[in-house]
Amino acid sequence: MALIFATKEKYEVDANQELLALGASNVFGSFFCCAPLCASLSRSYIQYQAGSKTGITSLVSASLILCVLLWVGPFFELLPRCVLASIIAVSLKGMFMQVKELAKFWKLSKLDAVVWLVTFLTTVLINIDIGLGAGLLASVATLFCRSQKPYTCLLGRVLDTDLYLDIKRYRAAEEIPGIKIFHYCGGLNFASKNLFRATLFRKIGYLNQQDDDDSHLTKSESFEWDSNIRNKVQCVIIDATALSYVDAPGIKSLVAAQSELVANDVTVLLAGANGPVLEMIERYNSLESEQLQLDTFPTVHDAVVFYKMLEAKKDTSVSIQT
Repeated sequence: MALIFATKEKYEVDANQELLALGASNVFGSFFCCAPLCASLSRSYIQYQAGSKTGITSLVSASLILCVLLWVGPFFELLPRCVLASIIAVSLKGMFMQVKELAKFWKLSKLDAVVWLVTFLTTVLINIDIGLGAGLLASVATLFCRSQKPYTCLLGRVLDTDLYLDIKRYRAAEEIPGIKIFHYCGGLNFASKNLFRATLFRKIGYLNQQDDDDSHLTKSESFEWDSNIRNKVQCVIIDATALSYVDAPGIKSLVAAQSELVANDVTVLLAGANGPVLEMIERYNSLESEQLQLDTFPTVHDAVVFYKMLEAKKDTSVSIQT
């Protein structure tokens, strides 16, 4: 509750202080047969709407409740409970009106809208604690779903620059002949390793031997080149600038992909990998017999320049021999 109102009013909350106050209140109240204390959504929202700013408001409110219990309570004894409940329902009107935000979240992201809806309904129908727990679980589930569908694309160079952009999103980006630059955004782990390998092969021109259906892409199957572009790809550059982390199964999938590409006379380069990713690769190579031997570069442009220099040297040596 403190975090909800702190977000609305843009101030910081010390979680330790809040928990200390809650614990002290329960310890003190236990000596007087009090019910366990917790945050009240309705009363907190009433105080917020009334414009309260400090803890003195709770002191005044508690004093009034004490007066009601001792002297005014008998006057409300004959009132039906539904009448008393209407007071709480009216105080929560502002919270219920927040359902209008669902349309905004739905337009921005359907997954975020589902998380919001699950949290809202669970909080309103059951309890605020269970609602927050359900919202947390829903958020974790959406993170897992998003990790299974990372953003991938082929990059092309913008003319006369060292910028490399998605060729499907930017018309100014053009592929370099003979070079496929594969961009992968996300983590490479045991859950996404097969998807990484399959997407890489699909993007650079590999096709599944059985058929062209995407349902087979996540399986560890053998691939073959598309006959139309078999001789047009001599180099594959893996852009790892957005590769957040990698584990041992992920590196093993890189090793398998590199071995298959090298067997087809394709040079494989790694560009833009961050420090933790490179350190993980080094640790993997020190422990495993089947190592990942990739030339690494700080940027995609450096990898492109390096490969062009290699090709120039090959052409020079061939011309000298002839």
